[in-house]
Amino acid sequence: MLAAMASENSASTSRTAPFRALRLRNYRLYWISGLGMTASQNVQRLALAWLILDLTGSLGQLGLMILMMGLPMALVSLWGGVLADRYDRKKILLLTQAFTASNLLLLAILIEADLIATWQIYLSSAGLGAAQALTMPARTAMVRSLVGPEDMKNAVALNAVQMQSAQVIWPSVAGGIIGLAGVSATLATSSGLSFVGIAFLSLVHSAPLESRGVAKSPLRELAEGLRYSFSAPQVSTLMGMAMIVGFFGLPFMSMAPGFAREVLNFNAGSTGLFLMASGLGSIAGSIFVLIVPVRDNLRLYFLGSGLMGLSVALVGITPWAYVTFLPAALFGFCLSLMIVGGQTLLQTVVPQNILGRTTSVWSLVAAIGFVASFPIGLAGEAFGLRTALTACGLILILGVLVNGTVRTGVLRGRSAEPAEALLTR
Repeated sequence: MLAAMASENSASTSRTAPFRALRLRNYRLYWISGLGMTASQNVQRLALAWLILDLTGSLGQLGLMILMMGLPMALVSLWGGVLADRYDRKKILLLTQAFTASNLLLLAILIEADLIATWQIYLSSAGLGAAQALTMPARTAMVRSLVGPEDMKNAVALNAVQMQSAQVIWPSVAGGIIGLAGVSATLATSSGLSFVGIAFLSLVHSAPLESRGVAKSPLRELAEGLRYSFSAPQVSTLMGMAMIVGFFGLPFMSMAPGFAREVLNFNAGSTGLFLMASGLGSIAGSIFVLIVPVRDNLRLYFLGSGLMGLSVALVGITPWAYVTFLPAALFGFCLSLMIVGGQTLLQTVVPQNILGRTTSVWSLVAAIGFVASFPIGLAGEAFGLRTALTACGLILILGVLVNGTVRTGVLRGRSAEPAEALLTR
């Protein structure tokens, strides 16, 4: 009896431990590989923004560079989901990350050789966006093959901790490297971090994809993914709100370096600290969802969206430079709530054989955030970036109120249908 009680207590502890998913070797290696990849992305984010502003001094050009990254993401991301449901997700990740690392290294060499031009930055950004569009569905869907249902929410929250901790550490590191050694060394560092991620990912043994029976055309599979994403009640409600967030919330992430440099008059080091504030808030949000039980992931996403709108508006209207660190931290906190709430919903509701395609629609939101940064950058040049961000925040709050009222009412009035019924309509 004592042995049984001890076993039960051990199981209970395992279920409630905040880092329990890391006990699984494959997920642990996957998680460590993500540390390298997310570190690379955060170093790259500041380095590219600083590079284009050094060359042009224009917020509009910064927005155009982000647009060049976002357009390929928008065009490729849905097909990335089809590939993630058809082929080995680990191999997709290894190939796309190798391309990303090589792209960044080539850009660093061009800068060092004094051969850099704006068109090269735009071309490089387009390649980085396409690679990220293929990476995100495969990386998100791969979690399902590494952990069981009982560890799913913990694994998603740990992924959020991983991403947000990178936002805390690496922007300030990137700012320091820019100040000490220049942008070329910063991009080379980003490339090296991506190769570290590749090394750990290569050690992961992931389960093969489930058989899906008779092979269908890629176009039909793409259509199935879209139909499911916008027909399944909970998933379609999440996607509708996510699209609004993509247009009016996420562009702040892309424009933050330009806001810090051009509006707050920060140098590279202070800009890194400004981005770090968002990362600290994100870690707080991830810890919150690790230790506080959340039963309704969709409601969590709506709450995070509304607070995100408030944070963006506060960044815009706060007149004191260093006080803006507080709403920036709130932005990060909300982003974590939304990532964990949204991804947990998808991981627990969506069938494995369509998970890649569904998460590719989810990934499209990030592309929307990049694309929307271009008109926001133009509006920033015409009316001031403070005004543009304040308007975005207020529109997002209004969108949450309207979409939350309408969509949740529709959700209550609809019964859940089996995924197979939605796919074969």
